[in-house]
Amino acid sequence: MVLFSSQNITSGENDYLSTIDALLNKKTTLYDLYVYDPAYTKIFSKHFINLKEKLSEEYIQLFSRDSYESSIYEDQLVSLPIYMKYKVMYSNIYYLNKYKKNIPETWDELIKISKFIINEEKKENNTNLVGYNGLFPNNENVYCSIYEFIYSFRETKDSPFPGYDSQAAVNALIKLKEIKDSISNDETFASDEVYNVNLMFSGNILFSNFWDAVIPPNYEITPLPGKNKGVNGSCTGGFNIGISKYISKEKQIAALKVLKFFTSKEEQKKLTTTYNVISAMTSIYDDEELCKSVNCKLIKNIQGAVRPCSSIDNYEEYKLKVIELVNDYLFNNKPAKDILTKIDNITKIYNFSIKTLNVSLVMFILLSITFFTILFSSIILFIPRFKRFFQFMSLNLEIVYIIGSLLILISGYTYFGVLKPIKCFYQKAFLILGITMIFTPILYKLIINFPEKNKVSEIIKSRKYTFILTFVIIEIILNSITLLSPYEITKIEVEDGKNFLKCKYSILALTLSIIQYIAIFIIFVIINVLIFLEWNIIETYHDLRTLTIFIGMDWILLLIFIIFSILKIKNFLVVNIARIIIIIMFSASNHFYMFVIRIFLSKVNGNSMEEEKIIDKLLYFNNQSNKTSNIVSSTTIENTNTLSELKTNSSIEKERRLASSSKIQYSNKLLSYHFSTNIHSDS
Repeated sequence: MVLFSSQNITSGENDYLSTIDALLNKKTTLYDLYVYDPAYTKIFSKHFINLKEKLSEEYIQLFSRDSYESSIYEDQLVSLPIYMKYKVMYSNIYYLNKYKKNIPETWDELIKISKFIINEEKKENNTNLVGYNGLFPNNENVYCSIYEFIYSFRETKDSPFPGYDSQAAVNALIKLKEIKDSISNDETFASDEVYNVNLMFSGNILFSNFWDAVIPPNYEITPLPGKNKGVNGSCTGGFNIGISKYISKEKQIAALKVLKFFTSKEEQKKLTTTYNVISAMTSIYDDEELCKSVNCKLIKNIQGAVRPCSSIDNYEEYKLKVIELVNDYLFNNKPAKDILTKIDNITKIYNFSIKTLNVSLVMFILLSITFFTILFSSIILFIPRFKRFFQFMSLNLEIVYIIGSLLILISGYTYFGVLKPIKCFYQKAFLILGITMIFTPILYKLIINFPEKNKVSEIIKSRKYTFILTFVIIEIILNSITLLSPYEITKIEVEDGKNFLKCKYSILALTLSIIQYIAIFIIFVIINVLIFLEWNIIETYHDLRTLTIFIGMDWILLLIFIIFSILKIKNFLVVNIARIIIIIMFSASNHFYMFVIRIFLSKVNGNSMEEEKIIDKLLYFNNQSNKTSNIVSSTTIENTNTLSELKTNSSIEKERRLASSSKIQYSNKLLSYHFSTNIHSDS
C-alpha cells in the first residue's frame, strides 16, 4: 500500500500539488491513495473513485457538513477528511482578566473592548498593544479572511453566504475597515504568519485571527465573532484522502480498508488527542472522556465557512485576483461596493434576463410588440376590401411569408435568460427557417413571372407547394442533423467586466450552418438577378421597386448579424441587444413593405387614375398625327392603352415606350428580358 502525501516529497506545497496533478494525469499506478488540500477537490475529483458507491450512507453521515462540502464534486464523494483545520480567534486572557472583560462574540464588542483596553494601557505607557490582526498577508489567507468575515455577517447561523452583491457584504467590508483603522493598522493587517505568531507569543495583541494550533501562553481560542451573537464564520482547511481510480480492483479494495482505518472513530479520537487536530467526525465530541482533554465546546460552536473552490473554474487565478482586490480596498482606499462588484464579476455569469436588467425588459417588450403587431395585422389579408392590395403573392404565399417573419422573431426570445445548448439550437433553427420562409415565396413568384415562357417556370408554377415545402423540409433536416452533435456552452471571461455564456458550434453544426448561409446567399443572388430581369414588367412594376429597397436592407442586416456572430465582442449587453435589434428590424421592415408600402402605393395609384387617363388621350392624339409611322403609332397606342390601366403616373408611360423601342435595339438577351413589359412575352 503506497500513500502519496506532502511527507514524501521534498519540495514545497505548490510543487506537491503540481506533482499530484502530473501523476494523476499520467494515470499512474504507483500510488494507491492521495492526501491533498480539499481546496483542490474539483481538480483531482476525476481521478478518484466515488466513495458513495463504496461506503454506506450511515458511515458518510458521521462527518460534518463542512467536510462533506469540501469532499464532494458533481454529486460524487471523491474523498474523506483525515482532519479539519479552522481559523479561530486567540483572545489575550491576561488583559481581559485585568480589565474584567469577556471574550467578544460580535465585531462591535471586539472594537469596544479593544478600544477600552488599548486606551487604558496607553495611560500606563504601553503603546505596543494591538487590538486585532485581521490576517491579510499576501497569500491565500487573504481570501480565507475576507470570505469568513462576510460569512459572519449572515443574519442567522443557518443562513447561506450573503453573496458579494449583497448589502451584508458591503456592511462587512465597512466594518472590517473600521476595525483596521480604529484598533489596528496597515502593517499588522498585512503581516505574514510568522509575524502574527510572534505577536501572540510576545503578548502584544488582544485578539488574533489564526488557524487552530498550539495555544500560546495567556491566550484562549474561541470561534471568531460575527455581526450578531450566535453567528460566526471560520474558514476551513485540512487534508482529505482519496483513492486512485487507475489502480486495480484488488488494490482499490485494500485502499478502501486503509481509508476506513484513518477515518474510523478510534483513529479519529487518537489523532485529536495526540496531534491536537480537529476531527470532521462530529460524534466523537459527545464523548465526555475525550472532552476532558479537547475543547469540545469550541468545535461544536464553530460555523465553518467552506470556500467555494469547486464552483470556480480556475481557483488559483481567482484567488490571486481576490487578493489584489481586497488589498486595494484595505490599503488603497478603493470603494467597498466597487471592490465587491469586481470580486463578484470574476466568477459571476451575467444573463440577458428581464428580471435583473431594465434594458433586457425593454428589448423583450419591443420584441413582443413587433411579434403581436405582425401577427394581428395579418388579419388584413382576410378582409375582402383589402384583397386588391395584395396581388403580388397569393394568400397562401403571404401566410408562409408571415410565418417566416414570426419565426425570426421567435429566435429573438432565445437570447433571454440562462443560455443552454437547446437555446443555441433554436436560435439558429428558427432564424434560418424564418429567412427561408420569407424569401422562398418571393423567389417562387419571381420565377413564375419570368419574361419568357420556359419549362422551369411552368413546372414550378404547377408545383407551388412542392417548391415551398422542399426548401422548408431541407432546412428542417439540416437543423435536425445538428442535434447529433449538440452545441456547447462556452464561458466568455471579461477582465474587470461581466462574464457571459456563448454558444459554441460543433464541427458538424458549423459546417451545416455555413452550408445554410451559403444557400441563403444563393437565394438572395437569384432574387436580385430575377428582379433585374423583370424590372419593367407592368404587372409587378411597383412591387419590384419597393421590394428592391427591402432586399437591400435585408442584405445589410443579415451581413451585420453574421459579423456580430463572428466578432469576439466581450460585452454581453452589446452582443444581445445588437442581435435582437437586427432581428426586429429584419422582420419589421419586411412586414412594413408587405402591409404598409404596398397599400400606400396602391392608394396613390387609385388617386391618380383620372390624371393618367387624360395623359393617355393626349399621347394617343399626338401619335395619330404622325402619318409616316402608322404601324409604329398603332402599336404605341395599343401599348399606351394597356399602360393607362396599370401604371401610376405619366413617367411610367414614357419609360414603357422607351423600353418597347429599346427591346428592338438591344441584341443582348438579358437586357431584352430587363426591358420586357409582360410575363412570358416572346422575346
